[in-house]
Amino acid sequence: MGMFIGVVIMNLVVAIMLWLFTGFHVYPIKNGLTTNEWSKVGNLAYHLERCKNFYTKWHSIKKKEQAFEPSPRTLEYYKVKGSLTLDEIEGKKKQSERDLEKL
Repeated sequence: MGMFIGVVIMNLVVAIMLWLFTGFHVYPIKNGLTTNEWSKVGNLAYHLERCKNFYTKWHSIKKKEQAFEPSPRTLEYYKVKGSLTLDEIEGKKKQSERDLEKL
């Protein structure tokens, strides 16, 4: 009897895993994307959200006229060259928001 219950539980676990696997791959297909494209869209949305948050933080600190020097690596990640003015930061933040809305 114990062996039978073990086999039933194992079959249930496998069935649930297959159901989740199928659902994971069917959801993007319903939206006209492959799994790889869906993943790329998610990564892009994450990057744009980070950009928006970075520019928002930079804008608020610069508005208060506090010292804020992002590291060269951070500037490279957000594709910023040199120091930006308040208007340029605001423009980049709004561009990130518009790009996020397009997704």
